[in-house]
Formats: sequence, structure tokens, C-alpha cells
Amino acid sequence: MKLMRNGKKFTQSATYGYNEKRNTAEYTGHPNPKINAIHSNPNLSRDEKIAAAKKIMTAANQKSKVCIIANRLIKQGYTRSSAFCKAWAIVKAETINTKVSGVTFAKRQTALERLTKYDAQLISIELQRDTTNEHDNNAIAVIATVKDKGSYKMGYLPRTLSATIAPLIDYGKAVTAKFQEVRGKYQNYHNYGLAVSVSI
Repeated sequence: MKLMRNGKKFTQSATYGYNEKRNTAEYTGHPNPKINAIHSNPNLSRDEKIAAAKKIMTAANQKSKVCIIANRLIKQGYTRSSAFCKAWAIVKAETINTKVSGVTFAKRQTALERLTKYDAQLISIELQRDTTNEHDNNAIAVIATVKDKGSYKMGYLPRTLSATIAPLIDYGKAVTAKFQEVRGKYQNYHNYGLAVSVSI
């Protein structure tokens, strides 16, 4: 649902219609009865109503993510109770710090060496589902982009992590990642590594 003014989306907490005569956004209803109850409460200000509605929508989104992850874990052999416990732990953690796998293949070591020359603020990370991967059906590629320079596939999220995150991406849920640092090469024979944080 949307907060609309002149056809522009403001928030996903409720639906509003724009009244040209009053120059205001007016509430036009929501399928969730809890949100309707909030917006019919005369003791709350408009901002308080929107904040409360957002809180309800966030909780509903969390439950949806838990169910998606748990169902995938059950298919992988987890019991129902252990699958939901693990799913809740993942969703509540919100941010997961991890190393990227497969960084020694292709020309990724050269690409990682080049990353060390740029400021971290210029580097962004994108997660991209690789549904055609022959080795892992849940594969999620990690793409690093340097602003105004270009992008390169640095590797993949670890199998154990992608097994739980892949279904969220497949269902259209927001899963993002941020660059943390390039690690390693402490000695000439050491390889570079890439650390990222994943937000669910």
C-alpha cells in the first residue's frame, strides 16, 4: 500500500488519495484491519499513525521472510521447529558479515588488488542470483562496482548463507550488501579476500 500525493509514492504503510481542493493527502483505507484501526484513532497525529502503520508492516514483512526461509530449510532436511528457529535468528540478525567464496578463480585476485586502490565509499556491492549455476542451485554472485569505473564478479556468497538468502531474492524480498574490506596479502604467497555485510 502507498502514501500518495500527486501520484508519487511516499511510504508503504497506507494508501492515501490526493485532495486537490484541500491540498492534502487523505486516507482511503488499507486491507489490514490493524492499520485501519490506527488511522481511525482520533488521538493520534498523522505522523504517529504512519509510524505505527509502518511498524505493523515491518513485523508482517519479517514474518513473511521467516516463512520463506523456513520452508526452504525444511526442504533441505531440517525439522519444522529447527527450521523456524534458524529462520528467525537469520531475520532478526538483520545484518550478516561474511567472506566471499571463489575469489581465487578467474582474474578475481587481480580485481581485488585493484579494489585496494579505491576509497571504500566509492565501492558498492550488488547481490545477483545465478540460477544457471551448475554447482549450486542457490548460488548468489557478488558484484563489486567502483563508481565511474566499472563492475566485476568477485565470487559468490558461501553456500550455507546463499541457501537461506536465495529464496528471499527469488520471492522479491529486499536483500542488500555493503563492501567492508579487502583482506589478505599479508605475505607474497597469501591471497586477497573480500568481506561484505549482507542485510536482510
